[in-house]
Amino acid sequence: MNRTLYHLLLLVLCFLYAPRVYAQTALNPSDPVVTYNSSNPPAAPVYEKITKWVRTVRMNYTTTSYKCYIYKNMAFRLKFPKTYVPGTNDGKKYPIYLFFHGVGEKGTIYDNEYQLLWGGQTWMNRVDAGTFDGYLLYPQSQGGYWGPNDYDNLKEVIDSIVTSCKGDPDRLCLNGLSGGGWGTWEFMLRYPQLTAAALPMSAMINDYANHIDTYKFTPMWLFQGGLDGSPAPYTTNQVVAQINAAGGNFKLTVYPNDNHNTWNDAWKEPDFAPFMLRANRLNPYPLFGTTTFCA
Repeated sequence: MNRTLYHLLLLVLCFLYAPRVYAQTALNPSDPVVTYNSSNPPAAPVYEKITKWVRTVRMNYTTTSYKCYIYKNMAFRLKFPKTYVPGTNDGKKYPIYLFFHGVGEKGTIYDNEYQLLWGGQTWMNRVDAGTFDGYLLYPQSQGGYWGPNDYDNLKEVIDSIVTSCKGDPDRLCLNGLSGGGWGTWEFMLRYPQLTAAALPMSAMINDYANHIDTYKFTPMWLFQGGLDGSPAPYTTNQVVAQINAAGGNFKLTVYPNDNHNTWNDAWKEPDFAPFMLRANRLNPYPLFGTTTFCA
């Protein structure tokens, strides 16, 4: 076979069998934020393409720096990093903060705002101040709970941020509260190779002890209320003891006077944002944090 023809066929095969990233689209910090009008609803979005979308005003602060999108029937808000400039080739890559809201912040696809209730303003201010120069990704669940389809769709959205908007694939940090804390755990268990750090709040079940080998190298920081009944401190302490016995990269903070709502105290921790900014999948962690192996 002619060498040129051979190379051409090789290129065609590579194109045909290359993995497809359906979520590819033009995400832009200049995209307008459109408020939902029931008498003039938006056109149905293309299912397998990120589409500019709408929101219903729910917050008492201005949320227009969080741009509105939808993908595979999942509405989400995205805030761009402070120093991100589209179309520039400055070599920068930005960390991605993925937040899973709790059951109470669910909404229809036209809501696309109530997921910003807890932490939305706090993290908006941190990005605007430059203390976290990264992406803020806030999806919204319609049913209140998170599942495998949500994680797979979010993975594709993250792929799009990485391939088209300088997102750093090695610095994806997960955070969530209550039911969203479970979402944090479960996304990490489904995509441990993508997770740079995970910070669940008020979320623990005994089953997580059965998967320690999956996440023991991943930096984790768990927040627990001392007066919480779900999860109870006893459950959390049992699982954390097993993680520590396996040498996991795990930190636990207990607020003795908190019930279930640990998140406001957690976000006030001085090391919260720095913890995420230090996280990088390319930084190896030795079990038990040991750095000297022979005397």
